[in-house]
Amino acid sequence: MYALPKSHDKTSAPGSAGNAPRTAPDPKLLGWSVDETATALSVSGKTVRRLVGGGLLPSFRVGRLIRIRPSDVTAFASKRSKHA
Repeated sequence: MYALPKSHDKTSAPGSAGNAPRTAPDPKLLGWSVDETATALSVSGKTVRRLVGGGLLPSFRVGRLIRIRPSDVTAFASKRSKHA
């Protein structure tokens, strides 16, 4: 796990008991990447980008990265399987 350098930790004074290093959030909590979503849906990354661009698959951005919540992938897949 990645820990921020102490120079970035401004929440407590040096040497205090609350000076534990903070860690970066787990990427899985931020959502799946396009490639991870494509694997889960058994489609290509290009197809996932088309679904996102067409508004059929909800997504959000973390900087320039597209992220998709696993729950949205599950909802999308179950909605599609009912129509098949």
